[in-house]
Amino acid sequence: KTAIASLTSYGRVFPPANLPRYDRTIFLLINGRRTIADFSQLTKRSTEEIYASLHRLQNLQIITIETLPAQP
Repeated sequence: KTAIASLTSYGRVFPPANLPRYDRTIFLLINGRRTIADFSQLTKRSTEEIYASLHRLQNLQIITIETLPAQP
């Protein structure tokens, strides 16, 4: 499976300065095309850490996470 994060309409106007630095880094990288593996490579963080940040951002309703089927 591949997970893609996208900003919600609220997320597009949400001030990144209100986020902890750890989550802000991920938030600023979200473009609707990057995968968890991309975030992990760009930030040098584990996939577990990326998922944790994405779920915190999703709980704030500033992103959505879409799971796509695995590519053959």
